[in-house]
Amino acid sequence: MLSKSVVFNQKFISIETTIPLYTLEEDIKDNRELLIQHKRNLLKLQNKKAIYAAGEEPLNLDNQIYEETKHVERVKSLLRDHFYRKLMHLVSLADLSSNEIGVLYRQCRPKNLSKQLPQPESYFQLVDLLWQMRDIHDNETPILELVEQLATMRRTLPLEQALRTWQSEVLDLGLLTIQSVAITEIEQSVNSADHLSSDSALLVEIMLDPGSAPDDYLVRMYYWENGTGDRCWYKQENDESGFYNRKHKLCEIPNLLHRILSKNEEKPASIEFLLPTELLVEAVDQWVSDNDPVKFCSEHRIVIRSQERIAKPGLSKWRQAWREKWKMFQTLKDARDIYWVESLGANEVTKLAERLIRAKEKAICLGLTFLPVHQANDQEYTSVLRHILRAGVPIMAWSRNREGSESTPQSVRDELMTILCKEYLDNLPIKVAELRQRPEVEFSEHLGNRFALFWDDPDRIPEAYKW
Repeated sequence: MLSKSVVFNQKFISIETTIPLYTLEEDIKDNRELLIQHKRNLLKLQNKKAIYAAGEEPLNLDNQIYEETKHVERVKSLLRDHFYRKLMHLVSLADLSSNEIGVLYRQCRPKNLSKQLPQPESYFQLVDLLWQMRDIHDNETPILELVEQLATMRRTLPLEQALRTWQSEVLDLGLLTIQSVAITEIEQSVNSADHLSSDSALLVEIMLDPGSAPDDYLVRMYYWENGTGDRCWYKQENDESGFYNRKHKLCEIPNLLHRILSKNEEKPASIEFLLPTELLVEAVDQWVSDNDPVKFCSEHRIVIRSQERIAKPGLSKWRQAWREKWKMFQTLKDARDIYWVESLGANEVTKLAERLIRAKEKAICLGLTFLPVHQANDQEYTSVLRHILRAGVPIMAWSRNREGSESTPQSVRDELMTILCKEYLDNLPIKVAELRQRPEVEFSEHLGNRFALFWDDPDRIPEAYKW
């Protein structure tokens, strides 16, 4: 039996409810699926509205959007209540003493809260007080602080794991607004929405770990604003020997990214993926988390960058060529020339870097008529992409092949030119974002689902790397 309390005139009233836990889990599952469906419907309607000029959209379309928005909030409200009851059950399993309840309350309550409020005398009063404070003091989230502190206090499975699962689920579903909460994955959280601006970006660095399995990756996330990227949003913890003690499979990173982004009311305008060369062909612009049907590219401008050229020691000549190319790009007004590279033979690949360096400002933006797959060879500079990076090229575009189709170099070039020939190069990230957010992009064959943009600005480097 779950026990719930409410506060009325600063006096506790205990309300007993009999809801079996298995029924609660079923309700959470059903409403989670319902929330995802309503979010999907809302996104479709919003994309449909974007087709019309301001003020010209049909009235019934606005009404549909309004109704779907109400449905989303209604299901969220139900889920909040379910997760409240589930947390109450988990806290009851902790078997807290009166002293522990007092300690937890002092640790988790907002520091500027009046000390005259009633003190909790039981675990359900503790949960109820801290749960309500998320609305009263939205600059902090005491209930999540409680979950973190309790998981640390009761480091015994399965309770600790159950608490962290609860924490992850409410964040992924966007049921609580987080501004400041002690979560071990966050080195520095954002304390105010004022820290976000239209030019802000999240730099997501994905690194190979030589000492682990081929599909294990290390991840860091840096918040970039006002010309600096020294605020780390996420990194793995280090053990005593200095090695990272947590790694991620590639398929896990979208869920991690969604969880980190959900910790802020506002979102960075851009996400820049710093990838090892082997992952540059990964369709990160199409990533979506398991708990939200909306692609990241529907809410953020997304570009890919080279992690190797930024971070790998011994590549000073690569970085010098990169800065020189970017400087050329900055000095060219109305640059819109595309340097086309078609499929290359073995002899041509080895000469590609020198060819691009000699081309100077003509080879700032490359259009590739083939998918630049990493080539298997043990020698240095063996892939097409590594030769391109070595030459300092800062901008590239290519198209991932249509499923089951045989594309010719000319057909790929013609397709890419529908975007590249119409815009100055400095407008590309915005125009590609608009392409990916068009309503018709729901169709898998749409170019917005296959257009890859490599946009590598050498002035936007995490503070961890000093050349």
